[in-house]
Amino acid sequence: MENFTQDALRTESTVFNTNAINIKLLHHAMVTAIHHAKAMDMLKKNIFYGKPVDETHLEQMVMSKASLVDPNISEITEDAARLLHVGMGMNTESVEFLEAIYAHVFKGEELDTVNLKEEIGDTMWYQAIAMDELDTTFTAEGDRVINKLKTRYPEKFDESLAENRDLDAERKVLEDQ
Repeated sequence: MENFTQDALRTESTVFNTNAINIKLLHHAMVTAIHHAKAMDMLKKNIFYGKPVDETHLEQMVMSKASLVDPNISEITEDAARLLHVGMGMNTESVEFLEAIYAHVFKGEELDTVNLKEEIGDTMWYQAIAMDELDTTFTAEGDRVINKLKTRYPEKFDESLAENRDLDAERKVLEDQ
């Protein structure tokens, strides 16, 4: 995997066009994406973990528009720009993954596993850039998340443990590695 990171960095764009940034629109798009992702997370937890969902609140989240308020910044730092690229890229690739599943489930199209695998690889490419920026590796982060999940689920997945997480214990595991 570490070779993957080096190969991914070879193809990373180092262009950061500050003249192209419309902070207000970027802010709006990010707030909208975050609201929709949180709504998707609520649905995911309802469907796969049995967590109840307040449908009125969920509908308000999805239907609301992010306000076009002026953000409190005028520019984005270069280190933040690299992570912003990663975050936006992982978001868009994840949506492309979801679009392929949507086409299969709701439009009756054949499941495009080639496309799904491509989108997984694309998210890995963005993750490799994040690993470099954050000075970590796939192995280290893989170990870290498994240890966190072992803290959450000592034996195996359990709905009640998913609902009643010990966030302090999980955070300690993440910080101790």
